[in-house]
Amino acid sequence: MKAQVDTYLTHLAVERGFSGNTIMAYRNDLYSLTEFISTNGQAKEWNQVTANNLSQFALLLQSKGYSDTTRARKTAAVRSFFSFLVDEHLVDASPANELTSPKIGRSLPAALTEEEVVRLLEAPG
Repeated sequence: MKAQVDTYLTHLAVERGFSGNTIMAYRNDLYSLTEFISTNGQAKEWNQVTANNLSQFALLLQSKGYSDTTRARKTAAVRSFFSFLVDEHLVDASPANELTSPKIGRSLPAALTEEEVVRLLEAPG
């Protein structure tokens, strides 16, 4: 199963121009998925992986305390990988289509203090 992951990572680097850091992050994400799937005896080949297997993996990530941002990236890596497998005719359909990413909240910009507002208003020009 890791052979297909490695082929996908090469595809990301060569054909899509992903950065080295992104490739390393995706490698870690997909190797941990591979380990989870094979260790739990859920599948021996990617075409045997089900949406339920991927949901269990997502629950494991949540139980390990990964941040929403990290879980969203891992979900994106899994979705993209299965899309690649479909494109390469290695699986018929992607079980990752049903995966949902955690909502990533946006932080609000810091508000100016009253003192900063006064300084801006008093500034020349």
